[in-house]
Amino acid sequence: MAGTAPAGAYPCIPPAEALAQRPRAILLFPAQPFAPPSAAHDAGLRALDLLHFARLDLSVSGAPRPDLVAELIANYRCKSGSDRGWSSVRGKQIEVSSKALAKALCLPGRARSRFPAGVDPAVASAAQEFTKVYILQRGVKDAALRAVGEGRAHDIDWTGLIWRQVMVEIKVFLANQSTDRVCYHGAHLQRLIWVQRPELFRLPLEERGIDRLVVGDNQKTCWEADNMHRPTLFQLRPQEERGINPAAVNENQKRCLEFHMQEATPRPQQINLASNKYDAASKNFDSASERFIVASKNFFPASMMTDAKSEKIHMAAEGFDAASEKLDMASKMMDAVSKMIEATSKQLNARGKRIGEQKGKLDARAKYLGEQEGKLGARAKQLGKQEGKLDARAKQLGEQEAKLGARAKQLGKQEGKLDTTAKQLGEQEGKLDVRAKQLGEQEGKLDARAKQLGEQEGKLDAREKQLREQEGKLDAITKQLGGQADELDTTAEQLGELEVDMQAMELLNSALVTKERESNDELQCARKMLIEALQKCTNGRTHIGVKRMGELDPRAFANACTSNVHHVDAQLNSAVLCSKWQAEITNSEWHPFRIITVDGKPMEILLEDDKKLRGLKEQQGEEIYHLVTKALYEINEYNPSGRYVEPVLWNYKESRKATLQEAILFVLKQWQSHKRKR
Repeated sequence: MAGTAPAGAYPCIPPAEALAQRPRAILLFPAQPFAPPSAAHDAGLRALDLLHFARLDLSVSGAPRPDLVAELIANYRCKSGSDRGWSSVRGKQIEVSSKALAKALCLPGRARSRFPAGVDPAVASAAQEFTKVYILQRGVKDAALRAVGEGRAHDIDWTGLIWRQVMVEIKVFLANQSTDRVCYHGAHLQRLIWVQRPELFRLPLEERGIDRLVVGDNQKTCWEADNMHRPTLFQLRPQEERGINPAAVNENQKRCLEFHMQEATPRPQQINLASNKYDAASKNFDSASERFIVASKNFFPASMMTDAKSEKIHMAAEGFDAASEKLDMASKMMDAVSKMIEATSKQLNARGKRIGEQKGKLDARAKYLGEQEGKLGARAKQLGKQEGKLDARAKQLGEQEAKLGARAKQLGKQEGKLDTTAKQLGEQEGKLDVRAKQLGEQEGKLDARAKQLGEQEGKLDAREKQLREQEGKLDAITKQLGGQADELDTTAEQLGELEVDMQAMELLNSALVTKERESNDELQCARKMLIEALQKCTNGRTHIGVKRMGELDPRAFANACTSNVHHVDAQLNSAVLCSKWQAEITNSEWHPFRIITVDGKPMEILLEDDKKLRGLKEQQGEEIYHLVTKALYEINEYNPSGRYVEPVLWNYKESRKATLQEAILFVLKQWQSHKRKR
């Protein structure tokens, strides 16, 4: 049968008692494995359905019983792939599953499908405190804290976390891998046993494998200590102080109160049993004493007794010794019973004292309630008088209401007649309104027509006046045109001569433009060839050379990066960074400039609050930011449309664009110098 130990494990002890004594040496309960969260977190724990678990009083199952928990762990069996297992304790079957553990520990059941929107700070704080107190595994604790920090406290399966911790501890003990032999969830497993099998905690002490009496020098009585330290009903804190609503007390807590009422009462059966044993031992001692006296009387008168009588006397003495030993044993039993009775009486005295205190409080409460009842009686009497006055007033109001009803009926009839008259007058008034409206419309039309005629008459008068003025002007113009006709003939001749001159000038200008274009093309070709030649033949030490406008200087970029980063890292970072920002500069879609007007002329300036430039300045510093903005200004000046790097003749000595003449003179000097060297 599950739950029994091998017969040879503990010699001279029955298998059930050997299994009960073995865990005491190999399994321990911690004094306080979990410090409950403070009352400040009650609101958040209530929102997570964890308040009943956090405030659960585990002491209701009695004194710690590591023997029962060890037997539960030793007999645990579970099918592979299932979380529902079974065990046995003292031959009683116990279900070991997440559902049974949740019921015993008041843990929440299945998670809700909908949760409150947003993150509640109280819930998050309570969940963090609960995780720090009850979750022992570091990896699981860190994951739970991350989920709580992300606002997913309601998504966590708290019952599953506690259940998995309990299962890990059971497997560690089954594999004999525990070093300190401390069962941190021992109180939880003891409550699981107590909820399903409360009778195991009410068995007689002989069936628990515990001796009542002192047997030998190395064993002491444990029943008395168990009763002295067991919490009674009056030692338990009220549920309101523990943050639990009395209406929410479940079936398990009711059973725990019944158990305490039974445990707190004295045990008369045990006292009677010990008294009966003492009486039997006393009777045996008396009979042995009588036999010894009779044998002594027979022994002294007959000093020459035979050997047979000596043997009888010796046997009587041995019986007396045995009776004496039994009497000593009975005395020891009576001492133990006396101690037990004394301890029980102390408990009853303390309990009576507490009951007296409670009775005093109840008497004071009853006195206070009596005073309140007297006050309420006087108040009721006053209310009765007021009620009589109100009844008389209500009767008067009823009579007035009847008179007003009759008056209202008369007024209703008169109102009906007035309504009929008003209706007739309204119909007549409506007809008059329609007629007046028609007359008003006709009058408005006549007024509008008269106004139009007046306006037309005014316009005709003004037009007539204008025509007279224009007629006078035309007469004056006719006279002037007669004198200007001669002047126009002279001017026409001069315009003909100027037109001939203009045609000649246009032909000359066209020839000059063509010549200028050809010369400009030749200069551009020569500039391009000169730039290509200087790029091949010159280095950075000459004062006339080619500068690539809009291109970042890799050497200056590397020097700027070296000032911020280690030299080896700076070379790699500067190359990558330089290539990245060179691509950004030549990107035609990025134009970090804005146009302002200065002295009436538009001017482009750099857009300093550009996101990319601001990030570059914050991350890389002022020097690299200056190099990039300088290249942006150059490419915006020399090639704003194409946005590619433009080679330009450059006077490095004066930091300006070099003229073609300066470049040719420089090349001639270089050629002459090279020729002299040959």
